[in-house]
Amino acid sequence: MLYVTFNDYPGGIYDSQVIDVIKYLNGFSSKKIKLIAFISIRNFWNNRRKIKSRYSDSIVIPMFPGVKNWRWNILSFFFLVLLFYRHTAICRGIFAFDIAYFFRRWGGLHKVIIDARGAYKAEFEEYKVIRNSFIIQRIKHLEKLAIEKADYRIAVSQKLVDYWREEYGYNSSRHVVIPCTLSSHFVKTFPNDTWIINRKREAGFAERDVMIVFSGSSAGWQSLKYSDDIMLKLLGRQENLKIVFLGKHDLNNYQVYERFCDRVCQIELDADKVLDYLCIADYGWLVREESLTNRVASPVKFAEYLTAGLKVLISDNLGDDTDFCKQHRCGLVIKPNNELPALGAVGYDEKYRVHQLAMQYFVKEKYKEAYKEILNVIEK
Repeated sequence: MLYVTFNDYPGGIYDSQVIDVIKYLNGFSSKKIKLIAFISIRNFWNNRRKIKSRYSDSIVIPMFPGVKNWRWNILSFFFLVLLFYRHTAICRGIFAFDIAYFFRRWGGLHKVIIDARGAYKAEFEEYKVIRNSFIIQRIKHLEKLAIEKADYRIAVSQKLVDYWREEYGYNSSRHVVIPCTLSSHFVKTFPNDTWIINRKREAGFAERDVMIVFSGSSAGWQSLKYSDDIMLKLLGRQENLKIVFLGKHDLNNYQVYERFCDRVCQIELDADKVLDYLCIADYGWLVREESLTNRVASPVKFAEYLTAGLKVLISDNLGDDTDFCKQHRCGLVIKPNNELPALGAVGYDEKYRVHQLAMQYFVKEKYKEAYKEILNVIEK
């Protein structure tokens, strides 16, 4: 049994959505999964070391430079197919699927499963991942091929399955929906009220401060330019509101920092310290522009905010998460053309309730039956 990734960087998302998933599947499978990772030649040896240290039963291969040359990697994969003849491959994304499906067609692999992380054609078109119209058309073909020809499908949201039905006429039930779940190091006992108050004070914030945290990258779909205007309005109407950007961000790019530099800050933390910092805040920021990419998404930050006890400030139509917020009263839907809400501090009892929602709905054990169904498909 193989799990194939292509051009994925070994960071936090890779740990939680690839390595943790493989380890979880290994826990109740009779066959141990071999990870096959095609990664960039840039920093290859360092990234290979990271992957091997986190999952030793892996083969890490330098990919041909440029995503547009993905098919050349079939040559490298050929030798692995000889080694793992008639195995089943779970493929993260359409490029990994296309490489593996080449051998599925000719009998070298038994089955190929697509682990779909989003709407690929839309992402490339909307966020200019590649500025090459020919490649974008090829991506539409690859996505259609994966949805139609996969022996089974994993979707990160029901909205993604709905997109398959609308865009490609998908009419099968051979799929499971598994949202982005928590990394193992985010599954912890929730701290007590005194710990949170003390850590907030140590971080330089007053007890009366209401804190919003954005934890993530500056990638286009994060919509930080779009968020800038909304944050500006929020801080303009509420003096005790403060915003923290966790990660690598140049705050000089944002109006909200230019105007409220005393209430906006940026902090970089090691991955193992992020959860502790999130716990001292009140709200997690997950407001994104309206796009097809975002409409079918399942941001792992949603689960991470919840496990830290944060209520989520979320845009309308963000995957399945907006509906989850409404149903479980664990966030506020932000619509820029509507009146923005006043944000009060989130009390300890409410933070604990929100944390419990994450433990109930966003740990891998919640989707045990779905994972078992995938293994059943593999083992038939």
